[in-house]
This record gives sequence, C-alpha cells and structure tokens, in this order.
Amino acid sequence: MAFLGGYTVSLIASVLEYAKAHELGLSLNSTGLQCIRYVVTGTAAAICHSSVSFISAKATGRSDSWVNHALGGAASGLICTWNRSMTIRATTCIGFAIISALGKYSVEFRLQHPDWHVPVVGEYNPSPYVSLNQRWMYKGARQQEEELEKHV
Repeated sequence: MAFLGGYTVSLIASVLEYAKAHELGLSLNSTGLQCIRYVVTGTAAAICHSSVSFISAKATGRSDSWVNHALGGAASGLICTWNRSMTIRATTCIGFAIISALGKYSVEFRLQHPDWHVPVVGEYNPSPYVSLNQRWMYKGARQQEEELEKHV
C-alpha cells in the first residue's frame, strides 16, 4: 500500500510539473529529469516506509501497532527531504509519522467497529495481494481468504 501511494503521489507531481513546463514553454528536458527525480524519490520513500514498518513489526512482535507505521512514516519523511535543511526534515518526519499512525488507527478502528459508517473510497479491508507483506501485517487476511474460498 505504501509503495502504491508513494508512486501515485510522485507520478501526480510529475504530471503537474510537466504540464506547467509545457504551458509556460520551459525546457522539457530539464523538466523531464525533475519528473524522474520525483518518481524515484517517491518510490524510494514508499519502499523505505514499507521496509521500516515491516522490520519494526518483526522487532517488536506486534504487527498491528500504530508505532510501526509511525516509524515507517518518519523514515519516508527523511527520504523525501534528503536535500533540505534539518528543520524541514524534522517537520516532514513528524508530519509523515502522524499521517501514517492516523492511517493505521483508522484501519484498526474500522475493523473494530464494522457498523460505524465512514465514507470510504474503495475497499474497507485492503486486498491481500496489494503488497508482499500484506498477509503478515494484517492478521485476519488469511482467515478472510479461507472464508472466501469456502464460499467460492
């Protein structure tokens, strides 16, 4: 999920940057290189978020903890602001950590309170095939697959 999100956000930023350069008549070669940097940075941040979340979950033994996702968010904030000042890095790390922890909390809240209706675009439970560690990170994914196989 983190990889898909990071790649999508960086791809949208690249499209907007390229469209701005095309409309203003700027050099499309240098803009293309900037777009490639956006995509590579977003992809690296997404991979870092997934890896740090997975490693911290393995280290703590709790795959459902919001702390693991906060650590992953902070690490991806470092990747996104690698060439900025320390205050910007710290602010971005804190912001990404809070957003990641809130995202994990919202997933846990929806699983604990299935009758509570929150407007959501997409699925309530992520597909178990979205990422490689999805079945490990969400304890109920294997049970959901087995129940689905029984009905099918």
